[in-house]
Amino acid sequence: MNMSQRASYFGLGIFLVAMLVLLLAGQSSTAPTEPREQRIFAMVKNMRASGDYLVPRIKNEPHVNKPPFYVWLATGCNVGEILPTSVANRLPSILAALATMAGLFFFCHAAGVPHLALPSAILLAACRTYISEARIANFDILLAAFCFAANAFFWFYIHERRTSQFLLAGAAFTLAFFTKATPVFAMALVPWLILCWMEKKRVKQEFPEQPYKTPVLPIASIVIIGTAVGLAWFAAIWCMVPDGKKIIVEAATLPFGGTKNPNFIVRFLLQYIPTDALDGAPKEKFALHYKSFYYFVEHFFMIIIPAALFLPLLIGRIWRTRGYQNMPLLRWMGVSFLAVLVIFSLIKQKQEAYMLPILPFVCILLADALMAFLDGVREKIVPVCQWEWGWMNFLGYASAVLCFCAIVPFAFYFHAVVPHLLLLIVYPLLFTIFGIWIFLLTKRGDFTRMLLASVAWCWLSLIAYNGSIHVWMSLIDTNQYQQETTLSPKYWEKVFKKYPFLKKSFRYPPEGVKEVPSEAGEE
Repeated sequence: MNMSQRASYFGLGIFLVAMLVLLLAGQSSTAPTEPREQRIFAMVKNMRASGDYLVPRIKNEPHVNKPPFYVWLATGCNVGEILPTSVANRLPSILAALATMAGLFFFCHAAGVPHLALPSAILLAACRTYISEARIANFDILLAAFCFAANAFFWFYIHERRTSQFLLAGAAFTLAFFTKATPVFAMALVPWLILCWMEKKRVKQEFPEQPYKTPVLPIASIVIIGTAVGLAWFAAIWCMVPDGKKIIVEAATLPFGGTKNPNFIVRFLLQYIPTDALDGAPKEKFALHYKSFYYFVEHFFMIIIPAALFLPLLIGRIWRTRGYQNMPLLRWMGVSFLAVLVIFSLIKQKQEAYMLPILPFVCILLADALMAFLDGVREKIVPVCQWEWGWMNFLGYASAVLCFCAIVPFAFYFHAVVPHLLLLIVYPLLFTIFGIWIFLLTKRGDFTRMLLASVAWCWLSLIAYNGSIHVWMSLIDTNQYQQETTLSPKYWEKVFKKYPFLKKSFRYPPEGVKEVPSEAGEE
């Protein structure tokens, strides 16, 4: 291992430790506020109390519209009660996020693009929604980890044809299917088919005499086995649980949809069938957040903020390389991303988070564009356009301005909401130092250090936010701020009287969600 590789692995270690701190910050004090997280907390609590590990329930009502793999993992994390319940229930998401970032790093090394390893992992951690989803109990981050593993192993299987890689891809696909079945076929199967088509085209061009055998049977066997494992759980409920047949018919939506909560196939058909859906449910119920293809693209842009700020560099990179000619890995990822984006934009549903499993592909593309720009600035390997230079200057100065702007909410919080003299001094001082540092680096044209300083400031602000303001917001949402803090009710009355906007929840009513919400209409 040379010095460059050692530095890369050392950087990965520091990066993972920083991400672990970021994902764990304030978790033990943060109450579950999102409806899907409340459902998972309720299922884990019921599973531990009843000892029924086969059928997840909420208030003794079966809840089997999604596979129970995440609930099983969360229940296992609660064994021995070593960790606080709020941390244990979210631990599968946290570990899956860290595993995806590390897997992205090692995939880039093994796929022949080691210079993109650490930048792509850092860019993945710079996606706002990815971090926020990794901090809560939900299926999406675990699904993203398994889908990326399936795609990575299948890439190596296509190029090396090793049985072990095929088996690992199949295992990852099966686990993804057993985590959340709806998006798996688009997130794993579509990239596989695109990869086979591109590889067949490449072989025909480079070796016209050599026949190319498309791995139809391996792909079919993976899909069949993965689907069979998912159906085995339903078969177990059908055979082993009293009223199992009734549970499946009334509540299940995997994989063909039940009578109460139709899955994505039924929702897709409802777009074209003039009916009021099933059991009298209004048709609009299944299209709450869908507007148009542009609406979906806009929401994906919001998912990858602030990493999306490098999209102009990506567009320039695609133009200069003529769509990644002679770069098969990046071309495959770009085509797969566009195909998945179009497929999900055609379905009337509100699951923008379905795009999370394709984020590693996008981050590798963004890392390639960013590294090409930095190499051009540093070593003049490729020409740097004037507008790209101007765009990076704008990002640097904007980051410095945001550093100074972040002083205001933290100073207000530690002065007016929860008084803390030390933090009132430390955080504004750190943000001021980072703001001046980023400004000077941008002025010198040292974009590499400027980006690293911006990422460090971003993570510091998120750690501070998740450990303070976010905890307080969750307590306000669930009306637990008086029980969970040492400040007296009279103090809170005084604060809310002086600053009435503080008691207004940013997401839910101030009194919190009293009942565990049903899944219909929310996901």
